[in-house]
Amino acid sequence: MKEVDHELVRLCGKLRDEEITDEEIAALEKRLQQSPSERAYYLRFMQIDALLEKFPPIVEETVAEESIAGGRLIHLPVARAAGWLAAAALITLVCTVGVQALFPSRGGEEVPRVAKRSIATLVFAEDCSWKKQPFTEGQRLTKGLLQLTSGTAVVRFDGGAEAVLTGPMGLQLDSSTAAMLIHGEVVVRAEEGTEGFILDTPSGRLIDLGTEFAVKVEDSGATELHVHEGEVALGADFREKPGNVIEAGKAVRLAGNLSAGRSDVALDAPRFQELLERANPRERRDLMTAYEGFHVDPGIYLPREITGGKGWKGLWRHRTEGERQDKLADVTDRLTISMSKMEVAWPIKGGQLGMLELPQGPNIWIREMQKPLKMDKWGIRYFSFLVTEPEEVKSSKKTGKPDRQDLRFTFRSLDDYFGETLSIGWERSLRPRVSSDSGLNRSIRAIPGGQTVFCVAKMETRKGGSDRVSFRFYTRDEPLDIVEPAEWDVTLTDLRQDANYDLLVLTSNSQKVRYLDEIRMGPSWRSVTPIDSSELLMSSVKTQ
Repeated sequence: MKEVDHELVRLCGKLRDEEITDEEIAALEKRLQQSPSERAYYLRFMQIDALLEKFPPIVEETVAEESIAGGRLIHLPVARAAGWLAAAALITLVCTVGVQALFPSRGGEEVPRVAKRSIATLVFAEDCSWKKQPFTEGQRLTKGLLQLTSGTAVVRFDGGAEAVLTGPMGLQLDSSTAAMLIHGEVVVRAEEGTEGFILDTPSGRLIDLGTEFAVKVEDSGATELHVHEGEVALGADFREKPGNVIEAGKAVRLAGNLSAGRSDVALDAPRFQELLERANPRERRDLMTAYEGFHVDPGIYLPREITGGKGWKGLWRHRTEGERQDKLADVTDRLTISMSKMEVAWPIKGGQLGMLELPQGPNIWIREMQKPLKMDKWGIRYFSFLVTEPEEVKSSKKTGKPDRQDLRFTFRSLDDYFGETLSIGWERSLRPRVSSDSGLNRSIRAIPGGQTVFCVAKMETRKGGSDRVSFRFYTRDEPLDIVEPAEWDVTLTDLRQDANYDLLVLTSNSQKVRYLDEIRMGPSWRSVTPIDSSELLMSSVKTQ
């Protein structure tokens, strides 16, 4: 048997321990592209690492084990009981590449890559416990290994496919359209337009042909495929081999590679939606970092009299003289709280305990946040609010366009008010926009008048990298998503900001009165989205 290159062993170990550098990732990727035997080693290495996690040593003994490669005796701690077989397999693996029979080479097929760049999003995580590295809901994911010890998670690949994971399991993310299931169970859904997702398993490659399917990889490497909708192809050469397409309503067990050991089994794997229902998704108000619901009796108040909410350093206030850059004068120095001016039959129960009435004309209100939005650090922050726009807006006689209908939230810094800015909202045409001091992007859809609209933004920040801000609004006819949507109304990318935003600036300038409520900030979609799971679980997870 051929001896494994020690450098390959070292690189795989550093990848597993998440200590690998960018240069080493490039070197490992090159080796996997060039050598089928090293690809086989890499696949088996990852699976046995997962087995060792599942079957940890119970009692250790020092035993003599002959090294096939070196012909000498070495002393290794080997686990007894369930962990013994896994540990023994790992010893053999490190010494040889005889495992190619377990992971047959698939010549000519795309090689899994391990370079680090974002290829997917963790859009849902309920009661999740992760091995090695914690992941948070809403986090962008790079190529690498996800090892879920317990809980339920949903990964949305940039190519469009979605996968629901249930622990314990291990999934290697390879690209925006490919992954490798090392052990455990996964259900994949790739709707029309997102076909072609590849799922590698120890038994071979599975290719989605527009479907929903479940896959289970046992510790032995045996694989079960259950096709709920559409079709799944077995292997890249399925067109040349009749019978290698499994249709909806069928399930097969693959004991070895794709060309041998196939048998029919009962179709009994759970569906995508069923797994979400089992997870019992719920609103996560406890995770909110800032909240303002204007929970006071209807009336007109001085700013110092509105003291509710959480996550704020101070009270609502107007701009100081040093913060004024224009001659726009606020129409009032009071806050008007109204009641029952919003639709409340929606799952979002805004306006029941008071809402802010924003009068005609210009008004700018500022509030300092306890937890700043730090653009120079890696992080994810969500921001949402409810608004009811006037039903009719007249057009200007001069321009023929609607007069100013500004509503926007702008993030600024107390120490550098006129420095970098980030703004979310809309102007004249009521088309949502995301803007900064360096650029902007607008939505095609416009905010409707005369109804309550739920608005939510996602802000992804990176240290020394490109930031991204997305915005989405929901009308009364659109069910809220349990997980964040695959498509947003508008996204502003390639932002490179270093500001420390600790001020939330509310700007309103309208021909008629508008109403605002339920300002929320938090680290996840569900921390700012008031999900009613009893109503929403009947709808699709994806945007309707």
